[in-house]
Amino acid sequence: MIQELNDDIDLQCIDAEEFDVKGLIEPFDLGKGTCRFRIIRTKAARYLFMDIHHIVADGTSLRILARDIGNAYDGRPLAKEKCIPISKEGTAYDWAFHDSVFGAVEAASFPLRDVYSDAPSKAVKRVEFGTDAERLRRFYKDNGFSRTAYLATAFGYALDCMDPRGRAYFGLLQSGRTEDTSDAVASLAHTVPFTVSFDGSPIADVMKESQRIIEGCRQHDVSMSDFNAKYGFSAEAVFAYHKDLRDIEMISGHDSSPKILSEYLSPAPEKIRFELCDKDDGFALLVTYRTDYYTEGMIDSLISIFIRTVDAAFVESGFEDIDITDKASALQLDSFNDTDSDKDLSEAPIEIIEERMSDRKDSVAVIFKDVSLTYGDLDDVSGRIASYVAGKGIGCDEFVAVLVNRSERFVTTSVGILRAGAAYQPLDPSYPKERLNFMVKDSGAKLVIADRDLAELIDEYEGEFLFTDQIEALPPGEIKAEHRPSDAFTILYTSGTTGTPKGCILENGNLSHFIDYHSKTMGFGPDSRVATYASFGFDANMMDVFTTLCNGARLYILPEEIRLDITAMDRYFIDNEITSSMMTTQ
Repeated sequence: MIQELNDDIDLQCIDAEEFDVKGLIEPFDLGKGTCRFRIIRTKAARYLFMDIHHIVADGTSLRILARDIGNAYDGRPLAKEKCIPISKEGTAYDWAFHDSVFGAVEAASFPLRDVYSDAPSKAVKRVEFGTDAERLRRFYKDNGFSRTAYLATAFGYALDCMDPRGRAYFGLLQSGRTEDTSDAVASLAHTVPFTVSFDGSPIADVMKESQRIIEGCRQHDVSMSDFNAKYGFSAEAVFAYHKDLRDIEMISGHDSSPKILSEYLSPAPEKIRFELCDKDDGFALLVTYRTDYYTEGMIDSLISIFIRTVDAAFVESGFEDIDITDKASALQLDSFNDTDSDKDLSEAPIEIIEERMSDRKDSVAVIFKDVSLTYGDLDDVSGRIASYVAGKGIGCDEFVAVLVNRSERFVTTSVGILRAGAAYQPLDPSYPKERLNFMVKDSGAKLVIADRDLAELIDEYEGEFLFTDQIEALPPGEIKAEHRPSDAFTILYTSGTTGTPKGCILENGNLSHFIDYHSKTMGFGPDSRVATYASFGFDANMMDVFTTLCNGARLYILPEEIRLDITAMDRYFIDNEITSSMMTTQ
C-alpha cells in the first residue's frame, strides 16, 4: 500500500556561513521520521535540501516531489493525492525460470580489482555522450526489444571486454512502476538478476535474449538476497536506465538546477554502478565505483568501452566487429612504431649495467622473497663470478650454462658471465633431463654454474661445475672485458616439439636495440618496479631482467608458488607497487 506522507516532516531553517553538504547528511532515526528538509541561508544564496529514506521513496519519487514543490512555490495547482493499492497478484514465485537461465552460469566477466584497501570508499564520475538517437530507436524497435535491453547488453559486453569469459552477470535496476503508479511517491524500484552471453551470435539475437530474460525476471520476481543465496552469486555491478530521472525541475526562474548528491552517500555493496539517462541526442551517464577496489583509469577504460558499444551496436552485425579502441589508445598503439633512437647502440647491455652498478650502488637492484640485493651487492657477487669465469679462459662467443632454482641467482650468475665477456645459457630445471643434456652438449658449454641439488639433471655433462654455494668464498675480482655488438649475449633453445630443439644465438647488438626500444615504449626509468614472471629459459625473461638493470630500476622475481595464482600475483603487484611485468604462458 502506498501511503500519503504524514505530517511528521522535519523542516528547519538554518543560517550558515557557507553551504556544507557533507555535514547535512546523517543516518536516519526511523523512530523520528523518514524525511528531512532544510532551508539553508548563506551570504551568497539560499538552498532547499531534501533527504528522504529509500524505504519510502525511490529516485523517480524525487523527480515527482521536486515537480510538486516547484508547482506549489510558483502558485500552480497541484494534482489531488490518491492512495493506490499495490498487489503482487499474478507474480509467479517459483524458480523454474531462473534455473533455466542462471543454473548453468559458473563464472562471469568482471574487471579485476586493481586497488586493495580495507577502508570502503567511493567516487563518482559524470559523462555525457551523443549517438545517432533515431537510428538507435529504429534498431531496437524493428528487432522487438527495449531500450533497456539494448543498454544493459552493452554494459554486459563492456564488462566482458575487461575480463573475457563470454558471459556477464549483474543486477539490473527496474523502476517497478506501472501506468497506475507512474506518478506515485513510493519505493518501487528494485533490482533483478541479469545475465548476457557472448557466444558469437548476431547482436540483435543477443539483445532479443536479453529482452526475454528481463521480462522473465520481472514476471518471476524473487528477492536478490534469496537469488544470490540460491545460486551463490553476488551482484558486484548494478546497471540502471532511468530514462528521464536526471531531468529534474523544481523551482523555475533560478540559475541552478536541482542536483542529486550521490557522491555523499555511503559506499554501496556493489563495486560498480552505471546509471544512464536520456539527454538530448544522447545520454548522461553517472558512474559510482568503489575506490577501494578500482583506480580511476580502470573505470575510465570500462566507460570508454561501454560508450563505444552503445554507439556502434546498432551498426555492426556482431560484437566482435565493434572497435572498442578509443583515440587515446589508438595513438598509443601507433607510437609503438616510432623506433628511431638518438642513443649510441654500440654499447653492450652489460656495459650499461656496470655503469648502473657504479652510480647506483645503494639502490635496490633485485628482490626475491626476503632477499634484497643493491646494485653494489650485485657488483660484488657478479664480479667474483666474472673473475672466476675469466680465470678459466672462457670468453667471447663461448657459453657458460646456468642451472639454478628460481631465485636472485639467475640474475647474479648471468650478469657475472657477461662481465667476463662470455655468453650465458639459461637452463630451466623444469625441462626433461634428455632436453637439458642435449642443450648443454649442443652449445658446447665450457662451464656449468648450478645449484648443487640440480646437478643430477645434466648427468651426461662431463665438464666442470661451479656450485652456487661456492660463490661467496670466491675472491673479489675486477674484470674489464671487451664487448662488441656482434659478440654472443645468450643462446636460447626452441621447445623441440617439431623435432630436435634448435639453439638461437642473440648478440649484444640485438639486446642493445631491443632494450632501448622497450625502455622507451614502456617508460622505464630508475623508479620503475618490474616483476619478472617468465621462466629463466624463456626469452621474455630478458625483457624484464636486462631492461630493468640497464635503467637502474628495481627487479622483483615472482616466487614460483604464486606464478599460477592470478589473485596472489595481483596482490603481490599492488603490495610492491609493481609498474610493469611481461606476462607469458611459461
